[in-house]
Amino acid sequence: MVREATDEYLASEDAIGRWLEECCVRDPSAWTGTTDLFGSWKSWAENNGEFPGSVKRFVRMLEVQGFRQMRRSHARGFTGLKRA
Repeated sequence: MVREATDEYLASEDAIGRWLEECCVRDPSAWTGTTDLFGSWKSWAENNGEFPGSVKRFVRMLEVQGFRQMRRSHARGFTGLKRA
């Protein structure tokens, strides 16, 4: 059971890394809404045979990658990341 959870975690980390590489740009001055990023991730994941999961899971995966979620105006988003 722990092994399966670990394998799933590592696979999701690999997928999120590929999505970041293919679909995003790391930019310290950028801020992009979580909804916009999740839409891109979900589309990419479905097209690449990956399980997109929930927004909550997506947020955790980005935080593990070192991005920080922040609120601006009426939306939550991530600093340091924008769509390519």
